[in-house]
Amino acid sequence: MICDSLPRTRLADLPTPLEEAPRLSDALGGPRIFIKRDDRSGLCFGGNKPRIFEYVFGDALQQGCDVMITPAGVQSNHLREVTAAANKLGVKSVIILCGGTGQEEPQGNLLLFHLLGAEIRYFDKDLHAYDDPELWAYIDSVKAEYEARGHKPYIVHFSLRSGLLGSAAHVTAAEELAAQFAEAGIEPDYLYVPSGSGVTASGYVLGFKHLGLRTRVMGICVLWPAEQVARDVERHANEVAEELGLATRVGPEDFSVTDKYISPGYGVMTPEVNEAIRLWATREGILLDPSYNGKTMAGIIDQIRSGALTREHTVVLVHTGGVPALFAQNRALIGE
Repeated sequence: MICDSLPRTRLADLPTPLEEAPRLSDALGGPRIFIKRDDRSGLCFGGNKPRIFEYVFGDALQQGCDVMITPAGVQSNHLREVTAAANKLGVKSVIILCGGTGQEEPQGNLLLFHLLGAEIRYFDKDLHAYDDPELWAYIDSVKAEYEARGHKPYIVHFSLRSGLLGSAAHVTAAEELAAQFAEAGIEPDYLYVPSGSGVTASGYVLGFKHLGLRTRVMGICVLWPAEQVARDVERHANEVAEELGLATRVGPEDFSVTDKYISPGYGVMTPEVNEAIRLWATREGILLDPSYNGKTMAGIIDQIRSGALTREHTVVLVHTGGVPALFAQNRALIGE
């Protein structure tokens, strides 16, 4: 495998299934639709993060680290999976809730943080403040606190080595998908990926190009503008290629990114996202989350209805997990 030179510890149930969704396709009158079920990757509701943390925790354990420190939002899948992985491997996790106060209703992922026994710290700026100097000063203070106790902390943040390793994890996922495409006898036109940091999309872009697949990765932005996400996808992919000694390099011509579907903001329920979630649930019995996959599927539906996707196309939606967030949006989902 392409990434065999990197340290890795097994956390996920792999390979995850690739399933066709014929009833959904019929309902939309559109392309042949498949879904890559990374929501079934195991480790506390799964998603794309167990893949990533196989490499991140592999790196941390090789360095002798015993405390994982990471920031994210109150309903973060990332924080849930860091905590679950740490529990499974016998190391400590400290999660920093950006925008959290401790007074929020313990619902969705926040409930799971408590059940998993995470050590929760609070930072009073929202999740958009990842590059804020005050946040990094706070992270450094938590790190220093644990170092003073004799521990060796590891900071999990996609601007650091974790981003490179997350991209590498999805190069491996691209290899997995390539084998599944061959088994199914398909060569999809497009692979749709929810894109925040760009880490997940970058691995698929590099992996597909290196393997010679023509399937084009389509990143649907969920938070940041397309220009920023495209830069991050290219940067992460090429950092991994350099790390692995690959001759393959990625440029902006190798993938597509759109921010057409960001409005009205990250994690905000819209009628289009609600429709996308309900269509998958009622036609295929599969639940999408509201922040990532629901938004991405809303983009696919729009492209079907605009004629950009037709019956002649074959598309794959990468289900990156996040289903617990549904329970924190219960009122919006039922229209109250």
